[in-house]
Amino acid sequence: MCKNYSKQLDKLIFILGMMILLLPGMAMAEAQNKSEITLSGYAETGSRATDESDYEPELDDSYTYHNASIALSMDSKRTHYRISGFQYEKKYEKLNSLNNDSRVLNAGIFYWLDPAVKLDLDMKVRRKRYEDNAAGDYDQVMVAPGITWKMADKSSVGLTAGINNYNYLNREDEVRRFIRVRGTNYLLDGKLTLTGGVRLERLDERQQDRYRTQNKADMGLKYKADMIWIESMSIKAEKGRGDTKDEDNDLDLDYEYWQGNVRTWHTIGEKIKTDLAYEYMKKDYLLANNDFRQFSISNGWNYEWLSLDMKHKEVAYGDRVNSNYRRETLGVGARYAKRMDWNARAGVEGNYYRYENGVNDKDRYKIILGGEKVLTKQVRLGVELKWRLTDNRNSADKKDAGIRVTAEYKY
Repeated sequence: MCKNYSKQLDKLIFILGMMILLLPGMAMAEAQNKSEITLSGYAETGSRATDESDYEPELDDSYTYHNASIALSMDSKRTHYRISGFQYEKKYEKLNSLNNDSRVLNAGIFYWLDPAVKLDLDMKVRRKRYEDNAAGDYDQVMVAPGITWKMADKSSVGLTAGINNYNYLNREDEVRRFIRVRGTNYLLDGKLTLTGGVRLERLDERQQDRYRTQNKADMGLKYKADMIWIESMSIKAEKGRGDTKDEDNDLDLDYEYWQGNVRTWHTIGEKIKTDLAYEYMKKDYLLANNDFRQFSISNGWNYEWLSLDMKHKEVAYGDRVNSNYRRETLGVGARYAKRMDWNARAGVEGNYYRYENGVNDKDRYKIILGGEKVLTKQVRLGVELKWRLTDNRNSADKKDAGIRVTAEYKY
């Protein structure tokens, strides 16, 4: 059965690939029409803590980083191209074995064959090297052609099949074949949107201490209530198996998970808007004691140029009770824009961590300043500055900072 699965998937990839081979010629013909070409990029450097991510990380450390990216995109009536290159460099404070340099090249193209059929192709090449962990070094190549059918009522169904190859320099390679099906359906005159998808993935050969399959399924709905106090609401749920390195994480661990969230949006008067959200996540690792459960409740308020965000988060580990904690977040932000010429923004945020044993309690304060300036109709420049102060109860305090510069040029 395993061999039949691989053979059938190979045939599907081949058929879709042959269809996608037609894309360059079609796209070149379309490019003769009026199109918009955009060149953009950014460079950033600084330091941050791993526990700042939305979903609880598998590490508890801080690191310095140097990132850069450049991207070229072209949009026309029926075609969209995008090619981008990234370089990431991380150096951890304590976990030196995870220090690494990663270079990524992404390319994507889609073409509307007619108003109802879209062909697309995604490609990715990544080179990752660790300073002191040669066993983790790998080169990745991913190719995924797909096709999407769009119905008269704007509902759609998409099919993607591809190959994801991890070529490890010092251990057995991983070649994965995958297939993904996604659908969107609109009901009640477009007020109710249903989405769902399934991804099936399989390794060619059994790997030591690895899952042979990484299947995922998700579903969600969004409803435009248009009621007093409730403008809209959404519900999402996802369950499956994953690999941390697929998320550009510096670890390489398999896990099972499920997550879900409920969010509502409200309009109060003409100028005040607010939203409420509840999120839950559960992760169980195959060969690590990082299993955890977490939930969060958040509330955001917006009044013209002013915003207020509040969040309560609780994390509980399976085997590391002393690492359990609660985090309270309070943030205030302001934004000002002068027509389309320029805009500026500023924000202050406080995060208050309270651990099970109280020893690791800490308070983290963050200040963000940023803005964008339109020099001409074609050129836009931006900058963002971040400062962080971590006030540790029983250890030395820490200061972090970062800067990000962005640029965009439209032909």
